[in-house]
Amino acid sequence: MLLQSWAICWEVFFVATVYCYNEFFPVPEILTKIEHTTWIFVHGDTPFVYLLLNKSLRSKFFQMLKNYTKSTGNTVAYFAPSVYPNQIAPRSPYLQATEINGLQLETRL
Repeated sequence: MLLQSWAICWEVFFVATVYCYNEFFPVPEILTKIEHTTWIFVHGDTPFVYLLLNKSLRSKFFQMLKNYTKSTGNTVAYFAPSVYPNQIAPRSPYLQATEINGLQLETRL
């Protein structure tokens, strides 16, 4: 638990420290680039840290994934609703529409 908290919080601490220091003193450009990259990671790596370091969350996640793949089998699953109600993607001359089990699919030519 301590390692998990440390892994998430050190990034925020590092970015905040460099940012505040940069307000008053010149900072080498490489440190600014590292700070910016770390700022990006702060917003995207938290779920991965949880999955890597939290055993109970990891086991529940893989159990959920296993149950989901068992229930869907070979059927097509869409994770986001389509903006276009009658088609999956906008019409394109490079796509061909087909229908499988009542679902309209588009495949590349």
